[in-house]
Amino acid sequence: MGEAYAFGVIWSFVMNGLAILVLRFKDATKREYRVPLNFHIAGREIPVGLALITLMLLGIALVNLFTKQIATLSGVAFTIVLFCVFTVSEKVTRARQSDSDGLDQFPPSPG
Repeated sequence: MGEAYAFGVIWSFVMNGLAILVLRFKDATKREYRVPLNFHIAGREIPVGLALITLMLLGIALVNLFTKQIATLSGVAFTIVLFCVFTVSEKVTRARQSDSDGLDQFPPSPG
């Protein structure tokens, strides 16, 4: 059970690191807190420190993936189940929205 938990935690950290890296490039507004080792090249901030942390987490996750059979099988099974649940949920939500015109329905105001 501990191996499966570690699998989920490390891959969650990897995905969060990747998401933050993408946001750093898409949204260049000034931030109050930043990881050290940011370089400015041609007016753009390059988050080298954040990229190194994300790469280190990815390395640990890949080692976990290839060395822990129970964790890999349970993690992949859990991911597939959640993917199916979210896909079905999305289709049901879209079907409900297509029944209406996409706008919230409000009762007429009195008066």
